[in-house]
Amino acid sequence: MKKILIISSFLMVMMSFSMIGYKMVSATEKVDEIEEQLEFQKKQEKYFSPYGYTLDNPNIIENPYATSPLTALILFETDYSTKVTVKILSKENSSLENTYSEDTKHIIPIYGLYPNTENKIEIITSKEKKTYYLKTKDIESFSSINEVDTSINKLTIEQKNNKLYGVDENKEIRWYYQSNVELPPYLLENGHLLLEVNNNYRHTLIEIDLLGKIYKQMNLEKKVTDIKEVNNILYLLEDDLIKLDWQTGKIIANYNLEDKYTSIESIKDDIVTLGNDSKESVLNMKTRIEKVTTTENKIISHSLKMNYYQDNTNYKLTNGIIFQNNIKTPLSQKNILLVNYKKINNAYNKYNVTLKKTKDTILLTGKFKKDDEVYLILDKFLDKRIYDIKSNTTIINQYGLEGKYSIYLKINNTIYKTNTYITI
Repeated sequence: MKKILIISSFLMVMMSFSMIGYKMVSATEKVDEIEEQLEFQKKQEKYFSPYGYTLDNPNIIENPYATSPLTALILFETDYSTKVTVKILSKENSSLENTYSEDTKHIIPIYGLYPNTENKIEIITSKEKKTYYLKTKDIESFSSINEVDTSINKLTIEQKNNKLYGVDENKEIRWYYQSNVELPPYLLENGHLLLEVNNNYRHTLIEIDLLGKIYKQMNLEKKVTDIKEVNNILYLLEDDLIKLDWQTGKIIANYNLEDKYTSIESIKDDIVTLGNDSKESVLNMKTRIEKVTTTENKIISHSLKMNYYQDNTNYKLTNGIIFQNNIKTPLSQKNILLVNYKKINNAYNKYNVTLKKTKDTILLTGKFKKDDEVYLILDKFLDKRIYDIKSNTTIINQYGLEGKYSIYLKINNTIYKTNTYITI
């Protein structure tokens, strides 16, 4: 009896210790759909090959990134170096044409197809001319289309019910982006579109081309209401004004605003105070604001005029980039006792879990399903941290972590004690 009491007392002490110093952190993120799309397009591009294909028998890939159904890629080789001209023949004298740079390997983007139509496409080299027919499916459309530019090869990008449509001079739909878009599109200096999308209730910026390929992604804390670009530097208006290097994903400065604004143009000089860029004078900040607001043709609007063919070089296959915007993880209320863990060490590896520590963050990556309940637990004597992981990639800030922590994972109803330790 005395032995039982001693054991019971020991268990009670251990359970008490597991609660002392207990701090809980939650990354309330669902599965990152944009990250999944980036992974999909990386796998998809393995099939984007011109090798072994000819002009008589090209490799034709319709809707190559599965988000822009009125587009295609035509890939082939020639045994001579040649420029390639593409003509998408129109219904009403609004044919689209572009010439791509000289090469022997050709990856040719096709934009401007009509929906629910057998589209006629001509490919012309220095020695040959071939005609192809691409049958497209119907898309969700709307009867009300705004007035558009009258010049050939120009299209207006319209946002209707969170979808994007490209409309030609005859008010015919010639491009469609089928993912939900929160903010009207912004035309970047490189000819790509910058969009804010609904990424499972997160505010996510993505850069795409007209094929629907994602080049860059960044998750933000708050909804963006206006965007300006000056020499590859983005100014994003949330509650504050963020200055962002879009080439590296680095936030250069955060300018605190005393009042709420819906556009950068409406910001008045006398209400700007400096955030983390405190070495920059208020006068310099006023000058920057004036420079941004006077940049022509960068005003965000629901109608965006652009040339379908911004680039006259062959299509480049490059990997998309995810910018990790190290947002601090919010606090939560969750208690998991470690005295009842079920499995040890490698059983959790079926989820392809990896942990990587940088100076300020811990990066957890795992192939979790959308409905999996996943918790990362960092544990040491008198200090236990629990992170609610609902994304297959989550960044966790330190929050005062110090010392050597054992790592546990709770996945659905099973707790795993790993053989991994992290020292911070």
